Amino acid sequence: MQPSALRSARNRGLLVELDEAFKLAEEDDTCRVIILGGTGPLFSSGHDLGSPESQDDRVNHPTSKIDGGTRQGAEKMMLQEWHH
Repeated sequence: MQPSALRSARNRGLLVELDEAFKLAEEDDTCRVIILGGTGPLFSSGHDLGSPESQDDRVNHPTSKIDGGTRQGAEKMMLQEWHH
C-alpha cells in the first residue's frame, strides 16, 4: 500500500520509535523543545488498523507481547496505546 493511501496513519513501529525519541529527549537536559511535524496534505489520520503491515505488526512486532500485549481485544489495544 502506498504511504499516501494511508494518509499518514500511525502504526506500532512509528509509535515505538516516537516513544524512544521522546525518552532520549527527556533524558537530555539541553533539550527544551520537541517539534513533531509532517509533510504533505495531512499530518496524521489516526491509527493504521487495517493495512497488512499494521496487522502484521500487531502480531510480530517485538513490542506486541508487552505492555498489555497478553490481554485480549480492546483492552490490549488500549493498554499498548497508552504505553506507547
